[in-house]
Amino acid sequence: MSAYVKIKRSKNLRFKLISLMYLVFLMLSLIQIPTDWLASNAFIYPYLNYPKTSYDAEMIQVTAAKLKAIEPQMHVALGVDSITKAIKEPNAYAPTDMYFIKNGQAEPVFNALIDLKDWVNNVNTDSVITSNFAYLFEEDLKNGLQKNNLKSWQNWKWKHVPVTMAVNLFEEIKLRIDLLAAAVQPIDKNSSNEETSNVFNSQENPKLVLLSENGKLRIGETLKFHLYADSLVDLKIRKNNVVLENQHQFNSDTVLFKPTQSGNYTIDITGTRLHEVFDVNVVPASILSDKNSTLRIAYKGIQYKQSLPTGLNSASLYVNGLNKGKIESSKQLNFVPNQIGWNVLELKSANNVLLLDSIYVKPLPEPYVLIEDLPNFSISKKRLEQQTTLKLFATHPSFEKQTYQIESFEYEIPGTSINSDKVQGALFPVTEALKKSNVSYIIFSKLVIKQGNESKTLTEPIVVKIL
Repeated sequence: MSAYVKIKRSKNLRFKLISLMYLVFLMLSLIQIPTDWLASNAFIYPYLNYPKTSYDAEMIQVTAAKLKAIEPQMHVALGVDSITKAIKEPNAYAPTDMYFIKNGQAEPVFNALIDLKDWVNNVNTDSVITSNFAYLFEEDLKNGLQKNNLKSWQNWKWKHVPVTMAVNLFEEIKLRIDLLAAAVQPIDKNSSNEETSNVFNSQENPKLVLLSENGKLRIGETLKFHLYADSLVDLKIRKNNVVLENQHQFNSDTVLFKPTQSGNYTIDITGTRLHEVFDVNVVPASILSDKNSTLRIAYKGIQYKQSLPTGLNSASLYVNGLNKGKIESSKQLNFVPNQIGWNVLELKSANNVLLLDSIYVKPLPEPYVLIEDLPNFSISKKRLEQQTTLKLFATHPSFEKQTYQIESFEYEIPGTSINSDKVQGALFPVTEALKKSNVSYIIFSKLVIKQGNESKTLTEPIVVKIL
């Protein structure tokens, strides 16, 4: 038996291509990892909100200012929104190549680092800065910065780099500058995390870390806050200068505040080293939307159902200020709107508004009137003689069949001696006299249709042809 398996050249290339595609997939997956959770992490928060760097060395401050001046122009060229910081094409590398390489915008960044390098090596007398510069910019020095080779450095740093990664690389350069200014002793890459933290900070200041957005809160939402580098001694929650009990709970080192009434609250938190007071405006809850749509549509006379936030027990429903009684379920809003246009919905309990929202009520569209088993409104005389009734029904493709109900209609049979008459319900009787007559048309008119909680008369006749 052979000790080797021969693989065709074409298959070998195919395997390499598959491996490359897996590598690309992994890289794109890493780029798309969400980072919103970082701001709400009690351990990451102090680093994201670390005090601004104090630049003791003027040259380091000048370098940081140069990079800060370059950043807005870079964001515009790479498609980064100035307000939301969202990136138009995060995985595209063409904007990076165009800006940094083809348009030569890597050169100002490179020149700023060259000036800093020359200052560190020729002017600076602080051995800590010299040591840390060599450590922080080790890879840059190896790839063109040491020999002042712009082309080598820009191709290594920016060529074929996705926009998301390019933005992060630029932020990394700014971070290295700040670390260079903040370090008070040489950085040892073999030191522990605790030892490294002491290089930049001698004592952590206590902070009140909010783990969710404050300032405005809706009923049903939870405000989370955490005392960092401190211990909680006392916590008071006031509303109208009255201290409230049982309005919060503790989850490890985190305090959870979930209000049950709207209004202005004051939270007074005291730690062993920190004392802070802040206000929270609690507003009524809004209707939950399964489709995440702000516009909710209802139809006059049709029962409207909508999911509700939790914690709205024993509440009464008010529509445009009129009391519609208590809601049957704390999880679902269920009522029949009668007023076309915007309707204001309120859920109240003891004169406190728990929910405030609105829906837009439209009139029901006019239905289509059809006859069962007669899609073309025609029937042969032989088949008509086999019937006992013809069933009329009203329908619309956007609504359930039972939304429209035919209450009555009138019929006329021209060319025969059969008198016109009115029928209650939706069934037209096929009598023996009709079967024996020489009938050519049956005309249905004045159809009274119940739609929702009102009735409407259709004036347009329905004509059935007898073949």
